[in-house]
Amino acid sequence: MNIYIELWTAKETWLSLPQSEKQVYMKQMESSIPIFLNKGAKIHSWGHNNKANDHTIPYSWYAVWEFPNEDIITEFEALLQGASWYTYFDQINICGENVGPQYIIKQLINL
Repeated sequence: MNIYIELWTAKETWLSLPQSEKQVYMKQMESSIPIFLNKGAKIHSWGHNNKANDHTIPYSWYAVWEFPNEDIITEFEALLQGASWYTYFDQINICGENVGPQYIIKQLINL
């Protein structure tokens, strides 16, 4: 299983859209979520960055997904590209196999 974390904030192109266009766009995006859930993806969390924590980042929202394989991740990223998501939102992603703290601690020690 791969954990996929999205961090994003709205660009001016999104902020300048009329409310009605935002609603139509988000309804289309929302309708794609069950497609991925039916293929074994899981949503662990979606949320708003309160930006009050230490070493925060300038992104407003986050989503934490779990994907069963690389093919689903590729499909998910293609959906975002095809929907012009990155035209409206400045986004960064991080993805990797869920291996647990002991594995990562060992990697850090061995650097």
